[in-house]
Amino acid sequence: MTIKNSARLLINAVVAIALCGFVLSCGGGGDSDSGSTPGKSGSITLSASETSIPADNTSSSVITATVLDGSGSPVRHYTDVTFTATLAHFRNGSHTYTVQTQPPLGSDGLPNPDASPTGVVQVTLIAGLTAGSAKVTATSNGVTQSIYVSITGTAGNITLSASPATMPADGVTSSTITATVTDSSGTGVTPGTSVTFNTGLGLFQNGQKTFTISTPDSSGSVSVSLIAGVVPGTTYVEASANGITQAVSITLTRTDPVRSEINMEADPMRIAADGQSTSIVTATVTAIPGADAGANATASPIAGVPVTFYDATSSTTPETLPTDNTWTGTGSSEFVAPAFYANGVITFTMTYVGAEASNFAVVLWKIDGDPDTKKFLINTTGPVTGQSVTYTLASGNYQFQVLSDGYWEIKVDGDISTATTTEPIVLAITQTDTNGKARYAYSAAQLRAW
Repeated sequence: MTIKNSARLLINAVVAIALCGFVLSCGGGGDSDSGSTPGKSGSITLSASETSIPADNTSSSVITATVLDGSGSPVRHYTDVTFTATLAHFRNGSHTYTVQTQPPLGSDGLPNPDASPTGVVQVTLIAGLTAGSAKVTATSNGVTQSIYVSITGTAGNITLSASPATMPADGVTSSTITATVTDSSGTGVTPGTSVTFNTGLGLFQNGQKTFTISTPDSSGSVSVSLIAGVVPGTTYVEASANGITQAVSITLTRTDPVRSEINMEADPMRIAADGQSTSIVTATVTAIPGADAGANATASPIAGVPVTFYDATSSTTPETLPTDNTWTGTGSSEFVAPAFYANGVITFTMTYVGAEASNFAVVLWKIDGDPDTKKFLINTTGPVTGQSVTYTLASGNYQFQVLSDGYWEIKVDGDISTATTTEPIVLAITQTDTNGKARYAYSAAQLRAW
């Protein structure tokens, strides 16, 4: 009996020690019912990664809560913390979100429940569409703390105006389009809000039918210029921001046609092909008096007319090549039509019927080169019968220039075909001044033989 009692006492003692060890192993979580005692939530500190976000239903701020117990130590792992918010929501789509404090990550990148508690928990606050001050509240075991995040205005309304609302379809006149973008409370949207304008007729200052600009300040107002086209009619200009769109109508009126003419002059008329010399090319646009203007009426200059200067020497239009690829003519020709396309080894055979002392010269121009290139195929005096030269030509369009006093022929053998289409090069676009004149300084190309 004594032995059995002793054994029973020993077993009880072991169980008591084991239970004590289990309680001690629970450590920092404590079970006190009082918020002022160790283990249970005693205080909450809140912070926000962004204290101001736009009311665009997308922008966000990370809210961090640090929860301490009554002794000032972090609460145990997996302590519940409930967040609530006004004017915004959490990633679960609700205004209320409950999360738990998490263990810090271990070296393996996973939560380590054996690590010391941090008492830290984070949630993402997502702005709504209403501007104002969002109140975010965190609650844990009866302890509450709040923080405020400013929700700044985003597009809720657009007021659009055009000045003038009617203008001539003359390709020059412009109208100022002003958009004022406000939030739902009537306050100008956050500076930097993008506003996109679209038009059916005319072009914006960027030369396109679409133009995007950002609001520069808290007024929410932006302005763009719409330049009239030459097509009359009523069009709508739209302004869009953050899914809100507003439109205003503009009328382009038909303009009375003006009979006009354009005269061109260059000073000097001839310049050296040295890549440096220049000639001032002037285009003068004048209105032609009507039939009822009287015999003494004179042409008047037209100001504000857009004038486009082109370099047409490199432009070509495909034309049928002559029979047997043989070009013929009498006398000199600045540029002999048609131009042709060549690539590879080409032979030119030339015949000239002229006086003994007369000059005969043929220049081959590569007209789509940069700069233009030329080659004298022949430069002689007196009659020529079947004189040939052969060159290897780079692919491109070519054209003859002939100096002659008599009949001539140029036969071409090799890989040639009709010229490929090339457009003239735009050199400049300018407007006529009050004297109806538009000017362009043309610089000579550097010619070279190959």
